[in-house]
Amino acid sequence: MLTSLLLLACGIDPARVPAHPPYARDGAVIQDDRVAFALVGGTRGLVPGANDVADQIVSDVRSEVAARDLDFVALTGGYVRKSGTGEWEAFDERWKDVLLPVGASDGSQRVPVLALPGDAERWGDKGLVGYGAAFPGQGPDIGLGRVSSWGSFDLKSGPRTWRVIWLDPNEVALGSRWKDQLFWLPKVASTGFDQLLVLMPDARYTPVPGREDDAEGDVAELLGVIDEHSPMSSLVGVFTGGASTNSLVLPTGAYGEAHLLAGGAGDGADSLARTKGDGEAAIALEPVFDGVLAGQFEGDKATLPPHVVEAEAAGTYDGGAFPVHGWWIVEISGGRLLATFRMRVDGVMTDVYAAKWTKKDGWVGGLPAAPSPSTPAPPPSAPEPAPAIK
Repeated sequence: MLTSLLLLACGIDPARVPAHPPYARDGAVIQDDRVAFALVGGTRGLVPGANDVADQIVSDVRSEVAARDLDFVALTGGYVRKSGTGEWEAFDERWKDVLLPVGASDGSQRVPVLALPGDAERWGDKGLVGYGAAFPGQGPDIGLGRVSSWGSFDLKSGPRTWRVIWLDPNEVALGSRWKDQLFWLPKVASTGFDQLLVLMPDARYTPVPGREDDAEGDVAELLGVIDEHSPMSSLVGVFTGGASTNSLVLPTGAYGEAHLLAGGAGDGADSLARTKGDGEAAIALEPVFDGVLAGQFEGDKATLPPHVVEAEAAGTYDGGAFPVHGWWIVEISGGRLLATFRMRVDGVMTDVYAAKWTKKDGWVGGLPAAPSPSTPAPPPSAPEPAPAIK
């Protein structure tokens, strides 16, 4: 009774939080020749009310779920402003035409979800009661009524097994659950798969000017456990949220893991550094990704303020005037992973970039195989056009 009163005092009534089934529960094995999903950053508004960019992105996800036969939606955090009953009801209202509700049997093309809790989802709700009610049964059972915010499942595609691990890099907020996660992680990161894909709400590398990478070191600690226990070269990608922009960097080169940031998709936008840091510690946007943005910027330059043009020339895309808003489509098929970025260009969502991973070639960036007419070309200074990625 006391617990219920405390939750209501915090603005959370779990019985009123709309529930959505997870795509796969912890430990599940899914066998399919092809699995594809939407990877979407924060869609909450900074203030209550309309958020036209986020609404457009959610609508675009809905269209592409049908057009590209997507199996689920992965959310990297920032989809509510705080954890309260009204916020979770607003989340359901925004996503109701995309995400399945628990118990649905209407035969619609709505899909299940893999949701990661970011800072906003646990604001005022350290125990993740609202998150647990919204996405029941997603993580492993850790007992004592506590909600787990990590887990894994396997995708068996042809002869390859891809293990998808989602993690919670917030040691302070997790408290005793941090040790539960660290105890669990080596067992799932060591054997039984060919390739490994990691999803987190926070990034190891964030190419945002002035923002410290992984300030608390929690992401690095989790990735260190994976590096220690996983087979060599098995980690293909670390896909995260954590900033209001989108990017892809290859800190250790084409044959290392890609760090893909699926960040803010709605109100607000962080600026994006083309290169951040100095010397061996520097990270740079994947060259074709940078080239696509530079090409689009070139087309917009005449309409942009002088300080924005000067910032771009100095190596920064200004988020206030040139926001990199959009979302990603991730497709796994056998030994191939394809990540396609859809960006808002002249008010229209369109494929602008694709990156493909294979064991033979590592990560290769390029243009989408069938770019729409509004897709920007590489910048004129590029020595040759980027290849179309299929």
